[in-house]
Amino acid sequence: LRVEWPELTAKDTSKYAAALQQVTAASAQLMADGVLSRETALRIVASMTTRLGVEFDIHDELAAASAELAARGGAVLEGYPLTATPVTPVSAVDE
Repeated sequence: LRVEWPELTAKDTSKYAAALQQVTAASAQLMADGVLSRETALRIVASMTTRLGVEFDIHDELAAASAELAARGGAVLEGYPLTATPVTPVSAVDE
């Protein structure tokens, strides 16, 4: 992980931070719906964090996240599942 702090105004930082929050939420929903891969979602998030001066290798981050998940026993945190049930795609629903 490499962090650089470019010259940003408070307005720039607030704008990018708000956009990062929205992009992250949308990416998480699309992954839960089964229409976006984890790698693509992380690429989208990485493009936003770069604007805030934070860069990371997507593949290294995915490997680290998988290792951390396995180390704590899977996709459960304090008894709560961390994965959502995939939603049936609209095209598969009978009308």
